[in-house]
Amino acid sequence: MDRLAWLLRHRLVEIGFVPPIPDHAWPEEASRLPDLRLALAAPGGGGEEEVFEAFFRLRRHAGCLWLTD
Repeated sequence: MDRLAWLLRHRLVEIGFVPPIPDHAWPEEASRLPDLRLALAAPGGGGEEEVFEAFFRLRRHAGCLWLTD
């Protein structure tokens, strides 16, 4: 929860999946779920934002998708 709280304090730049998947080809098998990729911006030196990425694994349980480290 601490990691998630820290990530939420940064501006979301982009969200995607690794590997990328088209909307119409979402995998139904649990073993084939992609990772969730968040691109976030943090204040950097010199007044410019630095973009960094955070990744979460996706898993299915009880008919829902869950985020895991």
